This record gives sequence, structure tokens and C-alpha cells, in this order.
Amino acid sequence: MITPTEWFNKNAHEYDTKLSSDLANAENEVLFDYLAQEINKGDTVFDAGCGTGLLLDYIDIEPLNYLGWDISEEMVRIAKSKHPEHKFICRDILEPCSEGFDVVVSLFGVISLMDTIEEGVKACLSKSAGKTVLMVNGSRDPYSREDSIYTLCNDEPVDVKTLELTEWLEILESCGVKNCLTLPFNLRVDDFAEECLSLDAYKYILELELMTPNTAWYKDRVGFYLTTVF
Repeated sequence: MITPTEWFNKNAHEYDTKLSSDLANAENEVLFDYLAQEINKGDTVFDAGCGTGLLLDYIDIEPLNYLGWDISEEMVRIAKSKHPEHKFICRDILEPCSEGFDVVVSLFGVISLMDTIEEGVKACLSKSAGKTVLMVNGSRDPYSREDSIYTLCNDEPVDVKTLELTEWLEILESCGVKNCLTLPFNLRVDDFAEECLSLDAYKYILELELMTPNTAWYKDRVGFYLTTVF
């Protein structure tokens, strides 16, 4: 196993290219359509684990209202080249920030790579003056997902922590979260990864999954838990 910093520095140059299948693009479009409803015009946004600036690829945020931190120098370098007017810093999101943001986002399992998921949750909450959107790896092993970036770049693996839903909810409670909404993201759509469906078909499945009541999915092997903390 290598560290997250080593892994992302090693794979940064092909990260966006690897995640360009119709299923990966459908995941992005559905996720960022959801986030666009949580981020109002004029909101300040902290992107915890910003990677190559994917959030800005999909959502228009004024440069003065955005700050992205990532632990990987190479990911930050690419983000800066894609979005030169926005501010990106190579910094561990566990470090304190003097500002408070209207919306804090941490997407696609960034905090699932940390020594403890609790510290990642607390770090994100500490930077929020409003909503916090957290996306952590669910109970499905990401290395079992054909379209997962960890499967696509698997010559030197990194440790990704997985959680049952009950474990995730207990972590949120232990971090002082009282009011939140948790949805399943990528519940069964991976079952169709080899079917070569269209982007719109994958989007339709993902959108239906987001509307699935808790009682119908809480014991399933979910790709990610998508939680909005109010």
C-alpha cells in the first residue's frame, strides 16, 4: 500500500482521462446536478480534496467565492491549469482554516482515505458556516467496482475505508451532527457497467437510486453515502 499523497501524485496525469466512461460521466452529472441545488449563487465554497477541480468543471462558482485544498501537488497543478482564476492550495484538509464557508464539500470518498474518517468529518464541519456535503465510500469494496478509479489505476493500491450505513451514521452522531440527509449513490448501477448503456440510461438509474427510501437500501452494498449536513 502507498499513501494517498503518493497515489494521487502518481495517477494525477491520467485521472480525468481514466474517469471518462459513460458511467463515470453519468455519476458526475447526477452528483453535480444535486450539488447545484445545494450551492446558491454567491455562496462561498470550500472544496475539501478538490483533486483536478472537478467541481468547477460542472458548477459555475465565482473565483472569489471558491477555495480548493488537496494533499496532492500534482492534482493541484492540474486544477490550476484547468481553472487558473480560482484558488487552489496544496494542503491537508485536516489543517485549520481561518475562514468559514457557506458550503463545504468533500466528494468521492476523500475522507475515506484518512487515518480515521471521524477526523475528516470534523475537519470539514469546522470549516462550514452553513451546509456540509460529505460523500464517503459505502459498504462496497471500491476495488470490486470495474469503473472505480482505484480499479483503473491499481498497480500500487491505496487503503480505502468502507463503512456500513449504521457505522457512518454513528460517526456523524459522534461528530455532533444532528440534522442531516443521507442518500445512496451508486446503489446498483455498477451491475450494468458491462452492458455499455448510454450516458442518459446510467443517469436515469442513478437518479432513481437517489430517490430510494432508506428502508429499501440500508442493508445493500452501496458505492457511496451522500450526506448533506444542515
